[in-house]
Amino acid sequence: MFGVKSRRRLNTQPLYSKLPPGTIRLVRLLPATSSGLECELFESTLQIARNHYNALSYTWGETNPGERAIITVNETVVGIKANLYNALRRVRQRTQPVVLWVDSLCIDQSDEADRTQQVGMMRDIYASSSEVIIWLGIRGRGDDLGESLSPDAIDIYGAFCVISMLSQGVLASKIWYLRHLDHSPPIIRGLNAIMQKSWWRRVWVVQETVVAQRATVCYSDMSIPWEAFSRAAECYENGRVSENLGSISYLTYGGPLGHFCRMVTEIDSTRRNWTNPYQPLALLPALRKFRDRDASDRKDKVFALVGLVKAWGLQAPLLPDYGLETWRIFWETTVRLIETSKSLAILAGTLGNHIDMGNPPSWVTDWSHPPEPHEHYRLN
Repeated sequence: MFGVKSRRRLNTQPLYSKLPPGTIRLVRLLPATSSGLECELFESTLQIARNHYNALSYTWGETNPGERAIITVNETVVGIKANLYNALRRVRQRTQPVVLWVDSLCIDQSDEADRTQQVGMMRDIYASSSEVIIWLGIRGRGDDLGESLSPDAIDIYGAFCVISMLSQGVLASKIWYLRHLDHSPPIIRGLNAIMQKSWWRRVWVVQETVVAQRATVCYSDMSIPWEAFSRAAECYENGRVSENLGSISYLTYGGPLGHFCRMVTEIDSTRRNWTNPYQPLALLPALRKFRDRDASDRKDKVFALVGLVKAWGLQAPLLPDYGLETWRIFWETTVRLIETSKSLAILAGTLGNHIDMGNPPSWVTDWSHPPEPHEHYRLN
C-alpha cells in the first residue's frame, strides 16, 4: 500500500474528496529524479497507517510568507509555501519514497468540514506517526541546501554541538567553546538563529511535539533528536542553579542558553503532564501558558490545545468546528472553563479587546491576543 505507484497517468479527478470517519490523507513523496518535487496523495485509515509515516511540524510563513513554490501532486500542479518546499526537499530520499502527513496538503484547506474533521484527529495523527520531523527552516543569508559550509552554517553546527554536550551532562561552565571568547560569539549567534525561527512561536507545534513518539529537529541539512534538546535544557537548568556561571559571562552567554532552556522546558513540561495520568492537563492552564503563541487562524488559539486536555470533568470535550464564528468559539470556551472548574478564575485578569469579533459579552476572554507581560506573570 505504501510503495510507489505508477507515476505517469492522466489525472481527471479532483485532488480532494470527502473522507469517511477515521480516514486520513497521506503524501507519498517520490524519490529524487529531478529538481522538481513529485507527490502522490492517497487515503488510509489511521489504524492501518500507524507507524508507517512521518508527520511534519513546521510553519507556513517562515521567511517571506508570500513566497511560493510549485510541486506536482497526483500530476496536478500545486502551489505551496517556500518553507514547506524546503522541508520536502530536505526529507526527500534519492531511491525510496517517503510517506508523510503534511497539514497543508493532507487537509482540504478550502473546505471547513474537512478542516473540522481532520483537525479533530490531529492529536492522533501526530501520536500515530513513527516520527515527527520538526522543520525549523533553512539558514539565513540566502544559503541553499548542499552548499559548502558558510560562516552561518558553522555557527549553527557549533550551537548544535553545544546542545549535544549539554545533553550529555556537561556543565555549561565546562564547555570549552563557552570559555574562550574568540570561539563563543559564533556559538551564541548560532543559538540565537535557532531560537529566532518562527517555529518556536507557533501554537500548533506544542501538540505536535508533546504527543510525538519520537521527534527530530532539522535545520537546513543538520538534525538533532528532540530528546537531546530536552536533556540539554534540563542539564543546563540544573547546572545554572548549582554553579557560578560568571566564568562564561552569564548576561552574554547565559542569555541565549536560558532562552533555549525556557522554550524547550515549556513544551517538555506539558509533555510530562500529557503522559502523567495523575496530573491530567486542564484547559485553562494550557490556554494561559501558550496564549502568546501565534496562529494564522485565531480559532486555532483554542483548537490547537483542546486535543491535549484530559481534565474535562463531567463535561464533554470541546471539539474543533471551523464553521463557528471566532467569538462563538471563545464564548463556548469561557463557559466550558467555568463549568468544568466550578470556578470564576477564567474571569481574572485582562480579557482582551475583541477586535473584529462582533459584539460578544464583555466577560468572554479574547484568546487571540496575548496578555500584557505583567499580567501573564501575575496569572502564572
